[in-house]
Amino acid sequence: MAPPARIIFGNTFAGLYRHVAPQVPGATLDRLRERGVDFRRPVLPAYPAELFVVTVQELAAALHPQLPQAEALRLLGRAVLDGYLATPIGRAVRGVARLIGTRRTLLQMSKNFRSSDTFTQTRLTARGERDVSLWLNDALGMPSYYRGFFEGVVEGSGGTRAQVEVESYAPPEATLRIRWEER
Repeated sequence: MAPPARIIFGNTFAGLYRHVAPQVPGATLDRLRERGVDFRRPVLPAYPAELFVVTVQELAAALHPQLPQAEALRLLGRAVLDGYLATPIGRAVRGVARLIGTRRTLLQMSKNFRSSDTFTQTRLTARGERDVSLWLNDALGMPSYYRGFFEGVVEGSGGTRAQVEVESYAPPEATLRIRWEER
């Protein structure tokens, strides 16, 4: 029996469509269209995870060619989260996250990822009141992307001064150290 497909839902791509694609050079958009991601058409319901990875890497390189790949991916991760939070589902998620706060939002990340993909699981280990380690079962080979993503999660859930570092990375797994302040 084949393992279940790793699928990224369209609402995750909607963040790319909304906040990232308008800034991307046409040549990059053309390459992505040839691979199956057409930013000139409506977002599809789902995409293979591998296509998401290629798309994110291409966009990061196109938007931040002067930066090292890790930093470009971090910035794109943040932009994707900001774009996601601007979608109808994302606005609902942000509203709940602000009500329950950063820590509880991070505790529920496995549940939150169920609206984004079919495979991501997380586990949170408390280190202090506003200091946690968050394990991801699959960082898609891009732990720096998730650094930016979780910076946005912290701020979207009411925290400030997010500090997110890669604590460990043993592909496909990654553990991020996340610290923040409350507003």
